[in-house]
Amino acid sequence: MHHWQKALQRFLGIGQDDLFGQATIKDMQKQLGTTQDRTISPVSDSVRELQIRLNMDIF
Repeated sequence: MHHWQKALQRFLGIGQDDLFGQATIKDMQKQLGTTQDRTISPVSDSVRELQIRLNMDIF
């Protein structure tokens, strides 16, 4: 597991299961307030929202 995966799962308050799978993605989308479709793509609203928050240093 990569350091960023552990940090993200810790931030989300979920188990660190060595996977960046659908459960982690869904929890991230819930935290971001975006559509919880368990998918990540370059045009998804969760990627856009995550980038906004990272740029503002609030994630």
